[in-house]
Amino acid sequence: MKYLFYFIFIGLFIAGCSKKDEAPAGKFEAYKMDLNAYQLDTCWEVNAPVQIKNFGVFQDGGNYSLNVSYSVDVTSADGKKAEGIFKDVFKNSTKDKPEDAQLDVQFNLSNSYKSGKLIVTVNITDEISKSKSSITKPLTLE
Repeated sequence: MKYLFYFIFIGLFIAGCSKKDEAPAGKFEAYKMDLNAYQLDTCWEVNAPVQIKNFGVFQDGGNYSLNVSYSVDVTSADGKKAEGIFKDVFKNSTKDKPEDAQLDVQFNLSNSYKSGKLIVTVNITDEISKSKSSITKPLTLE
């Protein structure tokens, strides 16, 4: 009987410490993007921080991890679309379960992009839940 108790206790301990994915509470969403461009000597530097929420998290021990990949598309005023001009992966681990996160999207555009209006789209994939979202916003280069 004593060994049965130890066996059950160890089994519950191992199950409690195992890794697991937690599905998001709602629909994965990119809900805010600020967009700024600065002209440098050889290019435009574009900053586009994006807020996301309802992503899946991976729990390992006492930490919650998220894993999100993203790419940037730019459409010029004449309708030419450049897809995937910038790609990156955002990984973060915290003790507390995150409700939202900010992707610090920063990329360069060549000086071939003249002053005028562009459309910037950030395509985001939650690598844990495999959900996708995108956010689009106009940008004026001046």
